[in-house]
Amino acid sequence: MSQCKIVTDISSGLSQAAVTATRVQVVPMTVYAGHKEQPIEFVDPDEFWRNCNVDYRGTVRIAQPSPGDFFNIYNRLLAEDVPILSIHSSEIFSKTVRAAGVAAELIGESSIQVIDSGLIGPPMGQAVLEAAAMADEDRHIEEIAGHVEMFAARVRAFFHAAEPNYLSEMQPQGISALTSKFRSLMQGNLYSLADGRLIPLKKRLQASQVPEHLLELALKQEDRSRQKTSLVGVMSAGTGSQATRLKKLFKQESVEAEIEQWTIDPVLGVFLGPGSTGVFTVE
Repeated sequence: MSQCKIVTDISSGLSQAAVTATRVQVVPMTVYAGHKEQPIEFVDPDEFWRNCNVDYRGTVRIAQPSPGDFFNIYNRLLAEDVPILSIHSSEIFSKTVRAAGVAAELIGESSIQVIDSGLIGPPMGQAVLEAAAMADEDRHIEEIAGHVEMFAARVRAFFHAAEPNYLSEMQPQGISALTSKFRSLMQGNLYSLADGRLIPLKKRLQASQVPEHLLELALKQEDRSRQKTSLVGVMSAGTGSQATRLKKLFKQESVEAEIEQWTIDPVLGVFLGPGSTGVFTVE
């Protein structure tokens, strides 16, 4: 029996196959999609994008889990008499980690540890997978928590937003549309992940430029740190063509690192929009 249970939420970007294989407990968020706003629970990111691209474009919003959702899962897992490590995205992106903390306080068990990873999406998902692997090796919860924190400090991530805020807002009209377009042009569509937030790099890329530019950013980070990259993750939202191209470019550069391909999670995807691409490296 593992020494602890790992809990996360759908902002980790874990696929249904990964959840099943690792036995990570995922607290789903409620997705309101379509004009009828019927709540749907998405776990698998690929399923989310398939549905968005067909039926729900421009009408998606996501409700975070409540403390009660965490309360129920924590109580069920505590019956197995093992501690719980609950790993969630930066509070800047989502208040989920706060809801998890409230639930842990209500239960009053010192065996529940809640972590704000400072990450979101596939980088956080990779941290969760590594935590789950360590739990399967019967590693102590404090050792696993320390590894997650060190992992987060080694992550460098960049995103190209194909349509920023496209899913989270209805299309503005009139002067609002012009203001929104001007703001988007000034900010650009390229972001880095730092200090738990997305930082605009104030650069606008055409779709054809994205794979090469993300590769350049990732390799520059590697040179500056003077540390060997141990893992590369290429990410996409709704279409894998740009990510596949990026993966090929890394192989052509003979980067000596494992290269994983991920689908961007719904929480981050609501901001970046369908067709977005990203890359993260782990030193």
